[in-house]
Parts: sequence; C-alpha cells; structure tokens
Amino acid sequence: MKEKLQSLKNSAFINGLKYFFSSPYYPFSCAAIGLICYYTGLDSVFLCYLGITATLIILLLEDITPIINFLLYIRVCLSVQNNPEYNNIPFGQWGMLVPAIIVGVFVITALVYRVVNNFRFKQFKPTPMLYGMAAFSAVIFLGGLGAENYRFQNLMFGAFMFLALVVIYAVVKDNIKCSEKTFTQIAFALFAFSVLLVVELAVNYLTVDNIIINGEINRSAIRFGWGPYTSYGVLAVMTIPAITYLAGKLKYGFPLTLYAAVVAAATILSCARQGIAALIVIYPLALLLQIVKGKNKIANGCLMGVILVICLVFFGMYFDSIIGFIKKLFENVIVNGEFDGSGRKILWNQAIINFKKYPVFGIGFYTDTIYDYTNFRFLPYVYHNTILQMLGACGIIGLIAYAVHRLQTVLCYCKNVTVERSFIVLAAMSILITSLLDVHLFGIWLTMVYGFFVAVLEKSVNSPYGIKVFQRNKKV
Repeated sequence: MKEKLQSLKNSAFINGLKYFFSSPYYPFSCAAIGLICYYTGLDSVFLCYLGITATLIILLLEDITPIINFLLYIRVCLSVQNNPEYNNIPFGQWGMLVPAIIVGVFVITALVYRVVNNFRFKQFKPTPMLYGMAAFSAVIFLGGLGAENYRFQNLMFGAFMFLALVVIYAVVKDNIKCSEKTFTQIAFALFAFSVLLVVELAVNYLTVDNIIINGEINRSAIRFGWGPYTSYGVLAVMTIPAITYLAGKLKYGFPLTLYAAVVAAATILSCARQGIAALIVIYPLALLLQIVKGKNKIANGCLMGVILVICLVFFGMYFDSIIGFIKKLFENVIVNGEFDGSGRKILWNQAIINFKKYPVFGIGFYTDTIYDYTNFRFLPYVYHNTILQMLGACGIIGLIAYAVHRLQTVLCYCKNVTVERSFIVLAAMSILITSLLDVHLFGIWLTMVYGFFVAVLEKSVNSPYGIKVFQRNKKV
C-alpha cells in the first residue's frame, strides 16, 4: 500500500498538477473561471474549483506559495445575482451556503494535516513575530472583557481573526521557500487578480445605465456581488506593486508599466476614496522601485514619460470636469467648513468615548454604541480606523499589542531591504493605509492575505535571494 501511494505521488498526473499550480497558468485560470462563473451565476462552481485546488496545493506541494490565489479569489467569488443583499434570497436557501461549508471543511482539514506534519517533522519554528501576532489576536479575542452589554459574538470574531492572522501566517511561514520562484508566483497571482478586477469594473461602466448621470459618476451604482466600490480600491491598489515588479523583472515586461497605469485609473474610476489615498502613496513608490532597480530602464522610463504626458494632456483638456469629479468625490468630507469624513468623525469620536469608559480591554467589537445589533451579524461594524479600532474595541492593551506587531514588521523589513520584499511590503501597506479610513484589516478575507504577506516577509528576512535596494544592482 505504501509503495502504491508513493508511486501515485510520483506519477505523471501528480507531477503535472504540481507544475500547473506552480506556474502562471494557475492564477490566470482562477481569473478566467472566476469571470465566467461571476457572469453566469455559477458561483458554487468557482468556489469548488478554488477549494479543490487549494486542498491539493496544501497536500501536494512542498512550497505552498500558490495558496495566495485561494486567499485572493475567495474574497470575490460571489456574483450580484447570488448576493442575498441585492436579491430576495432567504439565507437558508442561499446557493453558496452548502458549497462554502464543504469547501471550508476540506481546506481546514488540509491545513490541520499540514500543521500536524510540521510538528511531526519538526518544521514548526516559533519566532518573535509569531508571538507578536498571537498577542495581537489574543487582544481581539479578549476585547470588551468586562464591558456592559458584552456580546459573545466577540469570542466568535476573535477566533476567526486568530485563524486568519496566526494560523495562515504560521502555516505559510513554515511551508514556503522564498526563492526567486516564490516571489514570481506571488506577483503573477496579484497580476492575474488585477485582470479580473479591471474587467469587472469595465463591464460595470459599459452595462449599468445609471453610473453616468448628467456627465457625473454615480458611485453608488458601482457595485459588485462581492462588495461595494469601497472594497474595490484596496484590492486594485494592492496589485500594482506586483505588476510594476514584473515590469522591471521580466525580459519583455515593460508593457506592464502601461497596464499598471490602467489599474491605477481603475482605482480612481472606482471612486473608492481610501483606495485613491493609498494609490497616491503606493503607485509612485512602486514606479520608483521599478525604474531604479528593475530591468528595461529605457523602455520603462519612456513609457512612464508617455503616461505622464497623456495624463497632463487629459488634465488640460478636461480640467473643469476633473475638478468637478474631485469636488463631487470629496463633497461630504468637509461639511459646513468642518471635517466630517463621510461620517467617520462621529465613529472616531465614539471610539474615544468608548475607550475612556473601558480603558483596559475596551468595549468589544460588537457594541450598540455604533450599531444596534438586533439581529445576528457575522462581521462587526467598526470605527473605520485601525488605531482607533484597537483603542475603542480592545483598550490600551489592544493598542499596545498592535503597536508591538507593527514595530516588529517594520524592523523585519529593515533587516533585509530587497526589491522582492519591498513589493510584498507595498502590497501589505495598501491594506494598512486603506484601513486607516475603512475596515479592511478586520474583514477576515483580507486579514488572511495580510497574514500571508507577513509570513513571506518573516520567512525571507534571512533569504540570500534578492536585489538589495540600497546597493548597486547585484543579486546576493
């Protein structure tokens, strides 16, 4: 029996699967199948594809880097026609419920098997970063302890955050290699993911009648089955550093410089303000890294010049319309001469009030002070700012744990500043910057992606592979 299993493991079919999962074909297959299922309403088919391939990746591959595809696409697998919020579909009859449970069982079982093997073969290596992330998760779990009207949903949410942060981080850290292939796989995964995002936004603009009203963009009409336009911004910006990395790495990658500009334009057209705020920081840094340390300097430099000229000409031709778009986009940030932040100021003030009332462990994530939880809700309403969220929901203990974790990640990056690690950090920064104005870090799905990025950062801290940012171009 053991010989048969070994023979199956080394068969041409299994080797073919391993090659497929480790190649750029797999992320682009996810994008293609995701788009087909999104527009045909076959979400359960896409979910099963993601679940089966993720399970096989965990079980078959020594380096499970391709699991990033599952973490990305699970976030966008729900179509408009199958979203209970957009259609009159009772939750009990929701077609995704059973497949989601089955997929969850398979993937979690595979993860448990991988964790057991890590302990069995002594591959599990605890690090200070692991302890920092565990502390960060622990304070989320304990948030609201002792507060009035405490809800046990806090424990449920804390458990999911532990899974998303610590378990994903720990499994990925001990089961990836951080070689040249690893970073290329991650970059192609984000690149393919951006294609899905660009296509879905383009179809929105081409098919939804009320997106453009009297020459103005009606951002409330921009919607996706998997989330509103505010979710789009962070996902799009997150992919740009990977695209520019490939543009500077691949021999004929310079056309991707133009494509990165397309993704940047898509971020702006999504009208996601927090995404645009992150774009202003991330996009120039990604381009700078590409032109200074990447290949094809002349081609990429010329393309950047062309993009700049096109932007200037476009700005000059449509100056009034662009200014009107900007004013419309930020019209409720300043109200009657005072900062309102689209209602965020109220939430931020409430976070301070809740912290003053419960300064040690906070008031918890599920609090009636910002939302009336008359019905069960899986994800809590939060304060749209990570720092104030930790302060209000988890108290001073929570803020200290988050500050320690953030310091650990910064120091970890500074120990080995390479081009490869830099595009990972910029992708993670996209989540962190937008989370200062929104809820993404506490949304479970992006939390898992963030955990993956931290794992890659930690695993690569002593990696000999990479192009040093502050040295002359040379692989070390």
